[in-house]
Amino acid sequence: MLLKGDHIRLKDGRAVEALDIWGLARCHAKVRFDDGSTALIISERDVEALLSRPALERRKKWGGEKNVH
Repeated sequence: MLLKGDHIRLKDGRAVEALDIWGLARCHAKVRFDDGSTALIISERDVEALLSRPALERRKKWGGEKNVH
């Protein structure tokens, strides 16, 4: 499962950042490459590994409290 802000490695070896995620039955994602260009990936099958998930580090606790540390 991908989340917005995830840093992932694609099957072709390139590391990218997920800019936007959508879809119910099939995951679609807009990603940014190191050179600044963007592309769409159609499926999570294109993803080899999750490198980091900064989105979890920034999320807020239930009830709108301060950031989780």
